[in-house]
Amino acid sequence: MSHFDILCASGDNLRIPVTKLLHTSRSPYQEITVCDTSQFGRCLLLDDVIQTAESDHELYDRAVLHKLRLSDRKLLILGGGDGDVAAQALVINPELHVTVVELDGAVVAAARDHLGQTVFENSRVELIVEDAFTFLPRVGSAAFDGIICDLTDFPVGYDQEQGAEFYSRIFSASSATLKWGGWIAVYAGATDLMLDGGGRVVDRLRGLLSESFGKVECTEGFVPSFGEPCCYLYGER
Repeated sequence: MSHFDILCASGDNLRIPVTKLLHTSRSPYQEITVCDTSQFGRCLLLDDVIQTAESDHELYDRAVLHKLRLSDRKLLILGGGDGDVAAQALVINPELHVTVVELDGAVVAAARDHLGQTVFENSRVELIVEDAFTFLPRVGSAAFDGIICDLTDFPVGYDQEQGAEFYSRIFSASSATLKWGGWIAVYAGATDLMLDGGGRVVDRLRGLLSESFGKVECTEGFVPSFGEPCCYLYGER
């Protein structure tokens, strides 16, 4: 592996040279790659799409944790097997208990072995390797102060209708597990990413989120390793 490409919504293709390939494997769900780059440090890619980079992951972490309060005590992260968001959450709020529900245990292992991730050894963090759709119905109501959707860019592939159904189910099930006044944060991808039929992906996701949450906000931020401005959505119950 000599390089990987960051494909932007604008059509630009950013080619990132790889200085060392550290890990590559295929789990039942996706291809997992860890490599070193001179531009962004050590990077984790899933299905050739960058998920986290040593140089700037804290920009993403802080953005998706924007709603985290010092009064919060229980946080749920859906996805997040690389551990970066969980680690940053504990920095912001040391009194927090974090539950991470990650579908692919191989991502957790790659982060442990090649990214030096130790957050899952922390007693304040509970790792559950399970599908969110089987986990959420078992939780019951009013279980969490906040929920982070730290999912891959296309968790069910590129089919728009399947994607809409996926997120509708996630948002509805998440709302039922939040305390009154609780919040949800969603990484919505590139600001200018368009649906095949017209309109932005972030606007579609915002509409779906508003069906389960009365108040929805949107912010934009630039993470250099993502190659373009991206959006984050926040809802309150």
